[in-house]
Amino acid sequence: MQNLHFEDSTRLFVESSITKLRVGAESFLETVRGPKEGGGVWCDVFLLEGSGESYPRAEGALDRKHFVEHKIYQDLHGIDHHLHVTLRVPKGSASLEFVKEFKSFIRSCSRDFMTHN
Repeated sequence: MQNLHFEDSTRLFVESSITKLRVGAESFLETVRGPKEGGGVWCDVFLLEGSGESYPRAEGALDRKHFVEHKIYQDLHGIDHHLHVTLRVPKGSASLEFVKEFKSFIRSCSRDFMTHN
């Protein structure tokens, strides 16, 4: 596993954890780093073996208390690996264009990675 992490203008937040719970059970709180409200970004990109099709959490956006968290899974054809991306951006429309461009960049990584002699 290899990873890339970047962040800018972030802080710690106390958020409800993202876990599967029994009906009626309350989730516990955890400290997570996320972007400041005025603008910022937090991102983890992992390069993992195999396909990215079997994750229990669906790809997409999750509206958390202080920010929006995006999950992106992208298979890398030709090398049996995939990208597992977590992107956190501030709530609001100001982040929409950045998220759109970032997802487009991640999707562009799906090209064939086969090496040619």
